[in-house]
Amino acid sequence: MQLGYFDLITPELLPVPGVGSLKPPTLRDISRLTYPVYETYLAFLNMSPARYCTEVNPRFQDWYEALPPEQAGLLSMYDIAVSNEELAKLFTSIFQFFFAELVLYDKESDAFLLFPRTNVPQEEAAPAPCGRITKGVYSQVAALILKLNHIDSKEPVDLSKVKSEKGRKIYQRIQKLKEAHANSVKKNDDLEIGNIISAVCTRHHSINYTNVWDLTVYQLWDTFHRLQAENAYEINKTMVSVWGDKEKKFDFNSWFKNITKPSN
Repeated sequence: MQLGYFDLITPELLPVPGVGSLKPPTLRDISRLTYPVYETYLAFLNMSPARYCTEVNPRFQDWYEALPPEQAGLLSMYDIAVSNEELAKLFTSIFQFFFAELVLYDKESDAFLLFPRTNVPQEEAAPAPCGRITKGVYSQVAALILKLNHIDSKEPVDLSKVKSEKGRKIYQRIQKLKEAHANSVKKNDDLEIGNIISAVCTRHHSINYTNVWDLTVYQLWDTFHRLQAENAYEINKTMVSVWGDKEKKFDFNSWFKNITKPSN
């Protein structure tokens, strides 16, 4: 399932077939949850088994590194999520926050079951699950949630389909290098979400501290990037109006270019 630009900026629920309805979190939702918890949720959704076993819970490092390549390739974060009751509860809370339905982990069926939020009288049978998150769909669900929260995360390659052991080792080596690079990148305080909220409220003509909390996370970042594009457009337009555009390089339509597409 792919999310289009319209899907990313809508505040409405997004149905995921066979699973449930994704709920784009607003800044108010995150404020009530607390931002550190929200960051933790996203970190676990964006985590690999290798990082969990070697950094988050290093007591599993020797076990993980001793796994044969084919077994390591089959291990997913879903396996980590359901490996014990504490982690299953954590991932239940994560899915509970990002989905409109009630979420419960069912060990017997090995799935996170999603139930409609309806009041069922005690004498009636509990409603049947309307969706489920299994190992087969976990990576797609995690990628959708991350994308909706303005985090690009490509779904991991299914190493069980990579027949060559050499190919598996190369892919795993690349993943380790990517994770090491991501961990070494210095945090940019200018892009901290509190600073982005402040900047948007100061720069925007109608968004302020009264109504900014009703924006979804993606809407906030989209607005911020649009303000950046508008600022550059206005500077270039002023330069053209004063100095002219002899080389005909100024694009008068650049103010509405699709910012989700890579520039040529």
